Amino acid sequence: MDFLLLATKVAEVVTAHPDWTNKQIADSLNAKTASQNCAAMTGDAIFGCVVAAEFLALTPPQQTMVVNLLHSGQIDPFGTRAQIILGFFGESQTATNIGAARVESISWADLNWSGTLKVGHVQQARGQ
Repeated sequence: MDFLLLATKVAEVVTAHPDWTNKQIADSLNAKTASQNCAAMTGDAIFGCVVAAEFLALTPPQQTMVVNLLHSGQIDPFGTRAQIILGFFGESQTATNIGAARVESISWADLNWSGTLKVGHVQQARGQ
């Protein structure tokens, strides 16, 4: 836990919002306001994005290939296996769903802290 980084960020928030309580500061730094690409997804998570009618429109060998790719462990959602899966679905709702699922919402605390910020962390960073 980098308290110097936290103290710097808390000072920025206090400058912008001098009337905020420590809880409001912690809440703002825990808010999911940014996005980042997922490093890995389960096959089940990707399969949950598949529109049934689009899957059924694939040929049986294509369906088998998709299922086999999805059952081969963690998948890099931007890697080769994911691109093969997306290739089967082309411009479709399934491709749109997978594209949305492979990006996750994150907070400042997610990016820069090891977990959720507590009010006590903010108090400590402010020297209170």
